[in-house]
Amino acid sequence: MKIADLFEIRVEDKIEPVIKVGETSDEHKLAAEISSYVVTPLIERQIDDFLEHYTDSFLSKTTEIGVWISGYFGSGKSHLAKVMAMLCQNRLLEGATACERFAARVPADSPRHGSIARSLQRMPQCDTELLAFNLNSLQDSRNTALPALLLSQYYMSRGYSSNRIYARVIEAELDKQGRLPALHAAVGKRAGKAWAEIQQNLAFYRKPLYEGASEVAPESFPTPQDVERALKEAEQGELYNVSFLVDTILSDLNKRQQTSKRPSRILLVLDESGQWIENSATRLAQLL
Repeated sequence: MKIADLFEIRVEDKIEPVIKVGETSDEHKLAAEISSYVVTPLIERQIDDFLEHYTDSFLSKTTEIGVWISGYFGSGKSHLAKVMAMLCQNRLLEGATACERFAARVPADSPRHGSIARSLQRMPQCDTELLAFNLNSLQDSRNTALPALLLSQYYMSRGYSSNRIYARVIEAELDKQGRLPALHAAVGKRAGKAWAEIQQNLAFYRKPLYEGASEVAPESFPTPQDVERALKEAEQGELYNVSFLVDTILSDLNKRQQTSKRPSRILLVLDESGQWIENSATRLAQLL
């Protein structure tokens, strides 16, 4: 027998020194982050409480929808937040769901094993979408109101541009009409680039963006100049407060719920919130 055979987890597997909540595309990495997670008694208790409250919201309305995770630097806050978020989303990761992978990490003789198992079994009752990112690293995050930051991230998760004005005025409306793919195709054709590349640098591709919107929606924007004028007017009257953000998300969730025939949720994971707040009472108040 080798020493490696004494361990449940393969000792030769790479352990990431830093867990980034926003990295959600690599299925193999996500599976490893759950399958190698060490569930201590303290973590087990916290996750059990969280899962119970979250699954209770499937059947009854509640205003208690926020969770704050605190701890010392390097204590595992990001890893815990990411694991809990993945359990709510419950994606299929390399042949097993996130909940199935986590269930195997909870000791069978644990006093909370049964409670956690029941909560995990209830997760398929809800359609949960995950939107996770490092709040402190977002562009101009210190000078932009939190609702506007979250709205930009939400729009980008829908495939819209990184400019929330263009996203709200042009893309969101055309998306409702089923013409968003046509817009992105028209812009891409003019720019000679894929939309994913254009999406990250709107200012450079301004002309194709305006011309594409005019082509796809000539009844609203007869010329590219009309697009530019509409965006300037919208920017002057810009008001992205909490109510606007919530109404935007709820509107989309209601449509999603009608399609899925089950409760729908969007889970926002704002990592490094403490660094973003620093000593600012204003930024702290925005999170409350």
